Amino acid sequence: MEENQSLTDQNIYRIFYNFAPLKRDINPFIVMIIFKKLLLSICFVLFAATLSYSQEKSPVNKDVVNQQLWMDFYIKVQKNDRFNYLFDFGYETIFLDNYWNKIYHETSVNYQLSNRFDLKGGVAFYYHFNQDIDNRFELRPWQAIVYKVVKRERINIGIQTKIEQRLSWLMDNKTYNYDFRLRMKVAGSVKCFKNDLDWYVPFVAEYFYPIKDNIPEVFHNVAKIGVGIGKKFNDRWNGSFMANWQYSRSGPQDQYKVSDFAYQFQVTRLIDKRK
Repeated sequence: MEENQSLTDQNIYRIFYNFAPLKRDINPFIVMIIFKKLLLSICFVLFAATLSYSQEKSPVNKDVVNQQLWMDFYIKVQKNDRFNYLFDFGYETIFLDNYWNKIYHETSVNYQLSNRFDLKGGVAFYYHFNQDIDNRFELRPWQAIVYKVVKRERINIGIQTKIEQRLSWLMDNKTYNYDFRLRMKVAGSVKCFKNDLDWYVPFVAEYFYPIKDNIPEVFHNVAKIGVGIGKKFNDRWNGSFMANWQYSRSGPQDQYKVSDFAYQFQVTRLIDKRK
């Protein structure tokens, strides 16, 4: 082993000695040491450049506060007293910087198991447009159970436990990832006026827990809370505005904290098949 190392050092010296513009009386061991240090320096610079490039590939490189716009259009089809479909078409973006956008569609079904429990299931499709990293497509089947804590004329509160199977593809390099994520949500609404039940205050609080956490997304959601104002215009149309605060992690190692203030507009078209 030592003999091979000695031969390698001699070869390095001969190459450097024959081509470098140095004096012939320089000690060969000094030349070899200088050459090795130069080689190590070049390797270090190349490694640092590669690391810097990988860090720049993330659009978030510090703790940030974002202003986001969320828009949802729902179509709710009530088949009977226990069964309904829900179709959601949505768009999300960041104001000003606009380095991240998302469009999505979700189809789900809801079955009223009893007065206290609902069963839900669905599938969602997401497409993320990113400025500095690859665009991403996600297919997300999910299942959920809802426990209705309070169900009265003027107030309703439910606790939802949801499990998601997330299948993700980076569109440019065709990389595939998957994850399982648990979501716990408390949501409900309070009717504003006793004599006018069309106005209501919706609210939500949600926690996200990734089980594998393998998906390379810009924002890894952690928690969300929101409150708003809504109105039922008639038997077919319903609309609301929500002000949400969302906490996320971002960056190559999830080392940055992201606070999102998201302004959400929701419009629902009601189709009652019972009539």
